[in-house]
Amino acid sequence: MEVRRRWVAFDRERMNDEFRAMPSYDRGTLFDAMAAYRKRSEIVWMVDRYAGGLMRIRSRSKTSSGRCLFFATTKLRAGEETLVAVTAYKKEATAVPRHVLRRAMSRMEEWKRRNGIT
Repeated sequence: MEVRRRWVAFDRERMNDEFRAMPSYDRGTLFDAMAAYRKRSEIVWMVDRYAGGLMRIRSRSKTSSGRCLFFATTKLRAGEETLVAVTAYKKEATAVPRHVLRRAMSRMEEWKRRNGIT
């Protein structure tokens, strides 16, 4: 059985604000990468893994600076993997800024508490 993927936002309003804060080109290439990842098409995205199950998705485009930190939860019986976007930002350095990682971890823990996931 193939597990379906779907994206959800940690908080729709906050995530929309963060996506809108990016230049439109970066936002567009990031959305393309996120859609391709959901469909398991490996051409346009790259995912980096961090501690605690946190991941960062980005476009393979060398000119795109949009980034999204997320984590995944899987409901095997339902055949669904939920990809929870917890923060989005425009890259300004090679590494993820510490304050962005802290915000992402905090939001991940909050989402898990709200949704009864341990």
